[in-house]
Amino acid sequence: GNGWEDREPPSSPSAPPSPSCPLMVLTNSDPELPSSLAAPLHQLYLRLLVDQRFKGRFSRAFARCYSTLAKSVRCGGSRRESTLLTLSVQFLNRQALVLPLVQSDGLLSELMGAVDALLEEGLSARPALAPRPGAAVHHTIAQRRYIPFVTDLRYVLSIPDVPELVARSPKLLEDWAGTLEKLQGLDPQRREREAHVDWEHGDWAHAFNLHISLSSLFDPLARAPLADPDLAAPAVLLCARAAAQASRRAELHPAPGQDPAGGAESLCS
Repeated sequence: GNGWEDREPPSSPSAPPSPSCPLMVLTNSDPELPSSLAAPLHQLYLRLLVDQRFKGRFSRAFARCYSTLAKSVRCGGSRRESTLLTLSVQFLNRQALVLPLVQSDGLLSELMGAVDALLEEGLSARPALAPRPGAAVHHTIAQRRYIPFVTDLRYVLSIPDVPELVARSPKLLEDWAGTLEKLQGLDPQRREREAHVDWEHGDWAHAFNLHISLSSLFDPLARAPLADPDLAAPAVLLCARAAAQASRRAELHPAPGQDPAGGAESLCS
């Protein structure tokens, strides 16, 4: 009613928010709050987000505390439906807010890092969780805890100019190629040479679901390279190198249950 909803937010201040400012402290400590406090606090945030000045300040605190919020979801400390990450849709789809967060607050690095950290944790535990071929998916992946991170990445990458910023950043491309490298052989399957239809495990579905979720990012990521051939070569080379490195590593260090002689098929290759 006061017209705030139709106004563009003011330019983000050049100085980052102080770690000791109340909004940063509240955002950073949100995973530690009991639900009796967190739920009404989140409702208060929703009401205040109609004020564009508050939305701009909250978005900066959110971006700078993202790794803390993501870690809580990744480690099971926060349920997806009750975490502060559910508020991201309120501002990560606004170009005037997102571009400063990407350029000044490292938002893309935080989002990509959240996906990478989840994969790193999940894959590091695979040998201990593989009592049989194929049963090597960590609970963070099986429970699809990556969904809020991938969703936020999709919001941000759908903003005009953001895909070009990714394509022009060697570090972001290198980091993302490293994440894609981790996906190679996520569900290695031994090639069976005898009858095996009596029993089949269903763990392949976790790798399949992760692959489908991350595939939603490919179109926005490819938008800038497809529009500008000068941006295409670095992205293609990095991804090709990541795939080659992963393939070579799989040959030298087969995953549990993989048959080096017979080969293995990957649902996330």
